[in-house]
Amino acid sequence: MNLATLLPPIVAATVLNIIVFALAWKGGQIERERGEAPWQLPVGMIAYGLPLLVFLYTSRSRPLTHGLDIFGAALGAEAMAAGIVYALAQGIGSAREQTCRERLPMVAVGGFLLLLAVGAMLKAG
Repeated sequence: MNLATLLPPIVAATVLNIIVFALAWKGGQIERERGEAPWQLPVGMIAYGLPLLVFLYTSRSRPLTHGLDIFGAALGAEAMAAGIVYALAQGIGSAREQTCRERLPMVAVGGFLLLLAVGAMLKAG
């Protein structure tokens, strides 16, 4: 596998993730304004997450040989990274109106997920 094989599916996954997370951010803004989430937000999260989880589950022990496999792996990795960054950002900086004790669980979740990702990387490498 060379760079020309890897780049197109990774770029496509990155663009899709940026669009999905921008839409989720917009949904969060609407929720903040109205006090309730628009119905599209949870439907979109399920429509994005369920096929991704199925792909990751079914691909966990087989080699990634096709562009679609690389696309799915990149999509999953970027989504997991975004989740970790979100948890850490919420726990550390975004929720300033909360006390440290109230923010600690979110920091712990983000830190735990980060440790799992680093541990998986070290085990694989």
